[in-house]
Amino acid sequence: MSIIKLILVILFSLFIVLMIISGCATKSEAVVEESKKIPEEKEVVKEEKVEEVVEKVEEVQVEEEPEIIIVDKTEETKKITPYNFRVEFDLDSAVIRRDYYANVQEAIDFLKTNPKAEIVKVLIEGRTDSSGSESYNNALAKQRANRVKQLLIDELEIDPEIIETHSFGESNPITSNKTEAGRQKNRSAVVTISLIY
Repeated sequence: MSIIKLILVILFSLFIVLMIISGCATKSEAVVEESKKIPEEKEVVKEEKVEEVVEKVEEVQVEEEPEIIIVDKTEETKKITPYNFRVEFDLDSAVIRRDYYANVQEAIDFLKTNPKAEIVKVLIEGRTDSSGSESYNNALAKQRANRVKQLLIDELEIDPEIIETHSFGESNPITSNKTEAGRQKNRSAVVTISLIY
């Protein structure tokens, strides 16, 4: 009888040990399963955050880039270049002297052979020597300036609106009127043509 009891006690003890072992295994599997589930949840959270970041980046890229306007500043860099020449007249005459007509022709030829040169202004200053009255000299200086003006209009088709004439008479001489050579220089018209290239 005591042997049977002993066997029963041993069997019961084994049964309890097996139950405990199987219970621990079940718990460890549950812990493992739970621990496996946690990374999955973390991955889901990460994916959601990545999707949000991608959406924000896409929203930023959808915005239109500002339009870049290139301004042509070539006109601003152009410089005005003066072209000057002078012609002389005989005493009491508004006809250009033959030996000075070459100066006019040289200017005409220069402008015709430089079509890129744009004439923006022409200034013509007519003068006389000190012979004659002041009013007569002013009128003669004006005739000399207008003679050159008309010649430039005829030969170069310059717009009369950009031609400015001044008649100084004897009031603003180039040189002294005390000598014949000086008086001859003062019987003149000085032309300044302002060009841009």
